[in-house]
Amino acid sequence: MKNPRSHLLPRQDNDPLPPLPRFRLSDFVLWLRGRRQRRRVVGSSLQPFLRDGDTVFFQTLDSASGKSGAIMVGDYVLADHPFRRIEIIKFVRNIKVTASGERTLWIEGAVDTGSEDSRSFGWLALTSIKGKLTSRV
Repeated sequence: MKNPRSHLLPRQDNDPLPPLPRFRLSDFVLWLRGRRQRRRVVGSSLQPFLRDGDTVFFQTLDSASGKSGAIMVGDYVLADHPFRRIEIIKFVRNIKVTASGERTLWIEGAVDTGSEDSRSFGWLALTSIKGKLTSRV
């Protein structure tokens, strides 16, 4: 029997990544209204789920306003790289709360080699997250 709270548990290394939903008309309307933003995928760290050149739509998050609870294990996120001036798209594999009460994320690509993710830079502060991906084209 499946654990009803399994979405709250850390994902295991062998767990497959879930597919990102395909683009819907509602995403287009929200994008026109300024409630979604889009980015083009660069790189192959999330193949076969996201390919180089795919367009993704995301909902921005304002962690200062208390909307940070919207990020959960299993989400795809757009984040600022902690050491380079680039944005990265990764999968949230785990979330922990530090002793000071700050939420941090363990984010990964789908491939082990060549992916700049938490395996190379460690836990990422929630303040580095720009948004949660909602769909792909």
